[in-house]
Amino acid sequence: MHLDDAGRIDGYVTYAFAGWDPKPITLEVRDLVTTTAAARRELFRFLALHDLVERVSYPVAAADDPLPWALEDPARVTYAERGHCLWVRVLDVPVAFAARHYNGSGSFTLRVQDPMGLAGGCYGFEILDGRATVTALPEGTVGDAACNVSALGPLLLGAAGIADLAGAGLLEPASERVLGMLAGFLDLPGLPHAINEF
Repeated sequence: MHLDDAGRIDGYVTYAFAGWDPKPITLEVRDLVTTTAAARRELFRFLALHDLVERVSYPVAAADDPLPWALEDPARVTYAERGHCLWVRVLDVPVAFAARHYNGSGSFTLRVQDPMGLAGGCYGFEILDGRATVTALPEGTVGDAACNVSALGPLLLGAAGIADLAGAGLLEPASERVLGMLAGFLDLPGLPHAINEF
């Protein structure tokens, strides 16, 4: 575990030695939880300083993990595969989207197509200081943008930017101005990350 300057625990790591046969000799991270970036760096430093260990394997690292930039040679980090440990299928648009954070204040409307009929409709977003009230609008309301239900998970979690979703054809803004407005409200820094598989 790692302790802060006041002696309080601010992170821990569990790991296992993979044995002498696999080459390179490897420590496998099983669980890593920290409350600060400094604690995280120090726990990785602890792992990297084990005598005779040539590799530290971390199977559930975030896609945008900053650790490579903390190394003397960021090119030493390699990625074996990319997987998904977090899936979201939005069923209740007003409840789900009222729970997330937004940037600034303003309003927009979003039309959602859902072939299963669970989350479809047009929704109004009234944002005040980063919090939103989301309401279902009458049938036939024209939205500032339209999306398929498959875009709601990335929008909710901030897993993809508005421009990326539009580029992939999952979000159709009424205009470039709307695209910029939505990006201003909805784009969040970083990527969502589950620290373990579930």
